Amino acid sequence: MFSKLRALLGRKEEKPETLVLSLPKLSAWLDQKEEEYRAELVRTFEAPKVEIAAALSTIRDLIVAIDHDPENEELHPKVKSVIKTARPQAIRSLRHILEKEPAGSPREYYATAAEILKGCITIAKGPGKYLAAAYNEEMAQFRRTIKEIGRSVNDMTKAISVDDARQARIREVRDMHSMALEMIRTHEKALQTITSAKEEIDHLDHTKKELLAAIEAIDTGDTTDRIKAAVTEREAAIRHLAQIRAPAGSVLGRAEKLLKRHKAPVGDIQELQRICKEDHPRPEALELIPPVMSSIRSLIDSGELQLKNREEQQLFSGDHFAESMKKAYEEYKAAEERLTAVRQEAASHPGIQEEIRLNGELTVAMEKQDALRKDMSKAEEERSKLEVEYPRTCETLIDRLHQVDPMVDLDLPHL
Repeated sequence: MFSKLRALLGRKEEKPETLVLSLPKLSAWLDQKEEEYRAELVRTFEAPKVEIAAALSTIRDLIVAIDHDPENEELHPKVKSVIKTARPQAIRSLRHILEKEPAGSPREYYATAAEILKGCITIAKGPGKYLAAAYNEEMAQFRRTIKEIGRSVNDMTKAISVDDARQARIREVRDMHSMALEMIRTHEKALQTITSAKEEIDHLDHTKKELLAAIEAIDTGDTTDRIKAAVTEREAAIRHLAQIRAPAGSVLGRAEKLLKRHKAPVGDIQELQRICKEDHPRPEALELIPPVMSSIRSLIDSGELQLKNREEQQLFSGDHFAESMKKAYEEYKAAEERLTAVRQEAASHPGIQEEIRLNGELTVAMEKQDALRKDMSKAEEERSKLEVEYPRTCETLIDRLHQVDPMVDLDLPHL
């Protein structure tokens, strides 16, 4: 009716204004809302508390009313006998139940009232049912009073159920609120990491250029070239050993199996195989070759050991295997001694020492850059992930907030 009058008078019905909150202010608003809910629960409990207080007073009066022997002389002796036991039992139980007066917060009050109701029902179904024969009016009143307490407890149960649902919604909003704030903090931290890492990487690029220029400007004479030449010579000796090692390893392996079949000693041939597998020659191999070659020749002469290709035939003809291993070892030893000598000389060269120092700084700068790139990549991944998840979290937060109060909205920051 009033809406029609307003329409006729040309006045639009005013819509309630939406309250818009910033994200930091949401927590205080939720605190206020929880306080409103608490106050409402207290108000809802006022009427049931009055009813329960009156019911408990009635029960106390009923205790006084039945606290005497029955006046009905027509009762059967067996009934009198039962009542004689049931009445004191009922009175003791009721007094014990009423010792704890409902008090405290609504939930504390509710717990005590529910316990009293449960106790009264137990008494009514137990000793109370025998008392009705002698105290009919009193027990009828007792049952009515239990129903009154039950209605009040049911009212309080509904109120607590409503409050539980409200508190659950508040908690959901708080959880989503905390999640959104944490996402914002993490996103800001990721952006700071990315910016800081980029700046530091750029700074290290400049440092690397300076270090490379300084290294290029150092005069080391021919020392560096001599070190490179010695390293190349040693690598050539190692390659020479590798050319011997492949065919030798195959023959030694087959020979070991045949020796085991004859139950001959295989310790020397196993040790020689192990040494031949190493990257650089060892003098111990030269001592093991003569006894091993003696066993191999016997196997070749008997026809048990077949040399499969030209490489194996050349290597194990005459003393060629021993001579090749000796040559490889001597080449390696000479190259290693020359490299050691050149490095010792370089150790006292000021230019070389400065080059080593600058190369160390260059390595540190490169390692720092690698670590920073990893940090930046991780931060970029985190940033991208948050920029996808944050809008969904905000949407859920607003949905949960509207379940608490549809007239409240949020002014959410963008990532």
